[in-house]
Amino acid sequence: MREIVFVLFAAAVALGCAPPDLGRRPAPLLPQLAQTATGCTEPRPQMCAQVYQPVCGTRRDGTRQTYGNACSACADANVVSHVPGPC
Repeated sequence: MREIVFVLFAAAVALGCAPPDLGRRPAPLLPQLAQTATGCTEPRPQMCAQVYQPVCGTRRDGTRQTYGNACSACADANVVSHVPGPC
């Protein structure tokens, strides 16, 4: 009787730990260029919290640079917009 209980318990644990097969693939991540950019507004921030949530800032000359967060990006007078994530 113990063997049957053990086998049933082992089968239940094995089935419960298996990842579900949903039969579908996850949606691909959108490239940064396809994301909607957030524009920087005036007045520019003078101080920003030191929270690391990187953004890719687009400067007036078209170059891009990674900033630690959206506030830091918009504090740079040359940045016109930013998208989430590093460049």
